Amino acid sequence: MEKMEQAKVSLRGIRPIMFDRYAGDNDTQLQTEEKMYYAPDKKTVVIPSQNILGMLGSNFFDCATKRKYGRARETKTNAVQGFLDITPMKVPLLRDGKPAVFTEFGKDGFYIDESTARIKKSANQFVPNFKVRPVLDLPWSLDFDLELFPNSEITMKDVMDLFAIGGLYVGLGTWRGRYGKCVIDKWN
Repeated sequence: MEKMEQAKVSLRGIRPIMFDRYAGDNDTQLQTEEKMYYAPDKKTVVIPSQNILGMLGSNFFDCATKRKYGRARETKTNAVQGFLDITPMKVPLLRDGKPAVFTEFGKDGFYIDESTARIKKSANQFVPNFKVRPVLDLPWSLDFDLELFPNSEITMKDVMDLFAIGGLYVGLGTWRGRYGKCVIDKWN
């Protein structure tokens, strides 16, 4: 039986990261600070590992597999979702190597962005959607462990390529591509 491959990964943000956590339904309005993801201590800001996997491969949203494989992405997306594991499940955001802890906006790199998004209503029509979202400014980084289960669809080299592509073209958080861009800082 083939061995599971492992890697320790560090991603370094090159653009601030924006948050807009989904409340679970379209009617619930969250307070700005509630739009971030938190560790159980309710202070340390995290990124769910599933969001990192979503940057790499998704059948619904822009992702690295779409950028690398185009229309043939489904097999690679399924391989990312099925054979790749990221731990911990909630990856702490780091600032200067220490967990990013939210206390209030205007401190420790956290601020509020008030922008108007343009949402596509039809082929040539966009409607304005005013949004208030929390942002963590630079510097930020993520450290996590990867495990790639033996498979015939995707290699660790493919995964590393997807992180390189996804970090620049897609990013993490919300308003991906504009915010949340990152690069591989370490891969052991």
